[in-house]
Amino acid sequence: MRDLVLIPSFFRPEYLFLCLEHILKAAGGSEKEIWVSQDRKIEEPGDLSQDIGNVFRVVSHFSHSCCVRYIERKRNPFNANVYNVLELYKEAYVTPGVRFVYLIEDDVLIAPDFFVWHEAVNERGDYFCSVGWHCSRNPGVTLSDHAADYIESALDFSSIGVCWRRANLAPVIKHARAEY
Repeated sequence: MRDLVLIPSFFRPEYLFLCLEHILKAAGGSEKEIWVSQDRKIEEPGDLSQDIGNVFRVVSHFSHSCCVRYIERKRNPFNANVYNVLELYKEAYVTPGVRFVYLIEDDVLIAPDFFVWHEAVNERGDYFCSVGWHCSRNPGVTLSDHAADYIESALDFSSIGVCWRRANLAPVIKHARAEY
């Protein structure tokens, strides 16, 4: 079984470089398969081939030390990164032999124990997903570096540093359609 790290990106090669650097420095990060998906918007100004080239160069730089795949999305009219994220989830869901699917946006710099923490939390229970982020709606919860310290919630979600069991993406990908 393998793990996938999905990185939705939008023309921020500097952030992407740091994001990939942190992933590869994290415990277990170099063992993951990483997919970088470059989002494209219809309203993009002019010729962005240089910017796409810069993103591709960042991915190429890291592909020598780990398994990195570059995906360039077709132009789309959708706001934010929802289309890109849902398409990534859909592709990850239909990929056989995957244990965990992580979502790390290109401007997120993970902690060295990010993967260790998620795996430890997922070993403790059959959770829909785990989120490695402090939810501001739970101000009484103190931050901790220990995998045993987490809260269970059916109300809170953030797309920052998420880990899914691949099978748990089934109800999510139902929303991967233009109407959503």
